[in-house]
Amino acid sequence: MIRNSIHIAICLVLFLAGCVTTVPGKEADREEALQKESADFVPGADGSSDDPVYRMKEYYEQGMDKIDGGYISEGIRLLVSVLAENENKAKPSEEAETYAEEAEIELNKLKSSLSLDVDENEWVDEKGNQKHGSTLNLEVVPSVRLTYNVSGSKWIVANAPVTFKFIKGGGIISGSVNTNELGQASCKVAKFDNANTQNIIRASIVVREKGYTYTFEGLNRDFLFEPPANRATILVLEKSEEGEANDPVIFDPVYNKLKDVAFDFTMYNGSLMGKEFMKIYGGDTKSIKKLSLEKGVSYLVVVLNDCFNVAQLEFRGKKLKGFISEARATLRVIRVADGKVLFETRVTLEKAKNTHAQGGSKETAIINALRGAAELMEKKLGDEIPKIKKIMTGE
Repeated sequence: MIRNSIHIAICLVLFLAGCVTTVPGKEADREEALQKESADFVPGADGSSDDPVYRMKEYYEQGMDKIDGGYISEGIRLLVSVLAENENKAKPSEEAETYAEEAEIELNKLKSSLSLDVDENEWVDEKGNQKHGSTLNLEVVPSVRLTYNVSGSKWIVANAPVTFKFIKGGGIISGSVNTNELGQASCKVAKFDNANTQNIIRASIVVREKGYTYTFEGLNRDFLFEPPANRATILVLEKSEEGEANDPVIFDPVYNKLKDVAFDFTMYNGSLMGKEFMKIYGGDTKSIKKLSLEKGVSYLVVVLNDCFNVAQLEFRGKKLKGFISEARATLRVIRVADGKVLFETRVTLEKAKNTHAQGGSKETAIINALRGAAELMEKKLGDEIPKIKKIMTGE
C-alpha cells in the first residue's frame, strides 16, 4: 500500500510537470551515488541473520526503494540479486521462493515500462523508420538509448548493462557496455567475418549478478547489415608511348573470365577519364565517388595494360627491320565504399626473360605486346577466379 502511494505521488508530480526533459548527467550522478551507497551495503552487517532468505529480503526492499526513487539501474541489479540468491541457495525455502517470485513480477513490470530505441540518426530515415547498415561501412555502428516510461514521460536510464551479440553472421565487436549519462550505448564493429553475407547484431539488456544472468526477454533492438550488391564495373586503360587505346584488347579476355563470378558487370573505358584513372587505380575514394557509377555498384575491377620500352631491332650497331616491346598488365579489385584494394594480380612480357613481343613496325610491336599481356592475364585469371569469387561473393 505504501509503495502504491509512492508510485501515485511520483506520477502526479510528473503529470503536473508535463513531459520531463532530463538534465544531462542527472541520472548518471544519481546512479554513481547509488553505486557508492550500494557498495557500502552489506546484508547482515547490522548483526542480523546472514542467511539467504534474509539477504533476499534486504535486496528486494532495497531494490524497490531505488526504483521508487528513480534509480532504475541499481534497482534492477538488486532485484536480480534476489533471483541470484534463490538460484544459489543450498536448501529449498517457501519464503525464498516467494521473494524470488515477487522480484520476477517487479522485473516484468519494469520491462513493460522500459524502451530500447535506436539512437543514431544514421539508422533512421526521413519517415522515422529504421534503416539497414552496410557490411562495407563500419563507421555506422549500432547505438541504442534506454529510457523508463512513466505517465507519458521518459526517464533516461544510465549505467544499465547492454549486451551486443551476433544473431546472424559473425565478427569482432565490443560485446558489453553500460549506458552513459544520456542513456546511450554503442557497439564498435571491428570487422565482419564475411562482409558478403547478411549480418545482424542484437542489443539486449542483460544483467549479471552473483553468477546469475537475467535477460529482459523481448526488450531488444536488431541492427541489420546488408552485404554489397552483386554489381561491379570493369574499368580498363590500355596505353603505350603512342597514347591511350580507344578499343582496349584486354577487355574481352578479362570479362570472359569474370563471367564465372555471379555479378552484373558493366564496362568503362579509362581513356575517357584522363588523370583520374590512376587515382582510382590507387584507390582514391574521392575520385571513385566522382565516377558516374550505376546505382548499387560495390566493386571496381581496374585493369591497366601498359606497353613500354618499344625499340627498333639492332645488330652490331645496325638498325634492322622490326621492333620489340615489353608490357605489363595489372588487375585490381577495389571496394567502392572505402577504396581498399582487395586483390591484385599482374603479368609481364619482359625482354630480360625473353618473353617480349615484336613486330615489323612500331605499331605492330605495340599491339602484339598488349595482346600478349591480355592473353597472359586471361590465363592467369583462370587460376585466380576462385580467390576473386571469394572476395566478391564470399563463396
